[in-house]
Amino acid sequence: MADWSDIAFSFAQTDYIADLEQLRIRSQTVATEVEQAHGGSASLSARLALLVASSGLTANLSAGGWRITGLGDPVDPQDAATRAWVAAQLVGGGSPADIPITSLNVGTLADGDVAVRSGAGVSGRSLVSISLDELGAVGIPDGHVPVSLTQGVVYVPLIAAAVGLGNVNDVADADKPVSTAQQAALDEKASLSGAAFTGPVTLAGVLAGYLGVPMTTRASGYVYTRDDLGRGARKATTAAHTFTIPADATEAFTDADDGAIVAGFNVAASGNISLVGAAGVTLHLAGTAMTGTRTVAPWGGFTAIRVGANRWFVAGPGVT
Repeated sequence: MADWSDIAFSFAQTDYIADLEQLRIRSQTVATEVEQAHGGSASLSARLALLVASSGLTANLSAGGWRITGLGDPVDPQDAATRAWVAAQLVGGGSPADIPITSLNVGTLADGDVAVRSGAGVSGRSLVSISLDELGAVGIPDGHVPVSLTQGVVYVPLIAAAVGLGNVNDVADADKPVSTAQQAALDEKASLSGAAFTGPVTLAGVLAGYLGVPMTTRASGYVYTRDDLGRGARKATTAAHTFTIPADATEAFTDADDGAIVAGFNVAASGNISLVGAAGVTLHLAGTAMTGTRTVAPWGGFTAIRVGANRWFVAGPGVT
């Protein structure tokens, strides 16, 4: 509204016609402004009456760029939310838990990407480029790992099934069982500290013997068996004994047994050992053409070597 000081009357003023004219013009202007203000107030009242009915707004209401202040926290699904409340939910991980990542303007997440809060914003970044601090590692429970989902970053327990090891249990290494196939293979192995073999042993196809001759004492006659291959028998009494080499069929000797040996020793001052071959077995006195039963005198010894099917060479001191 205009200032009236320029047309104020002064004492003893005689020429006031011009001032009265200015007063008329000013009065008319003020009347117009008052009328316009009254009309604007009426228009605003009419607009509010149109929008705000007894059941609420009946049309969209534009704030014209102005803020709505003083809102309380939302309760119902369709309540307006304040900026502070939304920020608290994103940082604290609270409700609503179903806010999709895309609504936070993180762009398109690729495989291996996660949603990361940076300052007041949220962005999608590659998991390999994110530090544990950024993932809030201090808040991850023991045994949990962060996982990228469409809902954001969540923490899941790091269990065997989560990393494709569902068949692994919490058994100590010393107590872990081996598979059936592994156990079968181990059962076929011989101990380096010694083993009891039930048959002949070959090394690269060659029958292996002993560094010594394991010895058994016989108080009477004896028939050698497959278990005696590589072993010796001794007569420790003064009586005469008969030691017999069995036929191949009896002990299942095969060509693989060529080179196998049995030994015998007459550890007595009297009484001979008669080494005989079972039916079908030929005993050759080494270095001669003689075959048949061999005699081992007291303090004598023999070695019999299989040289073919049911055929053995016999040699040794005191052997005739």
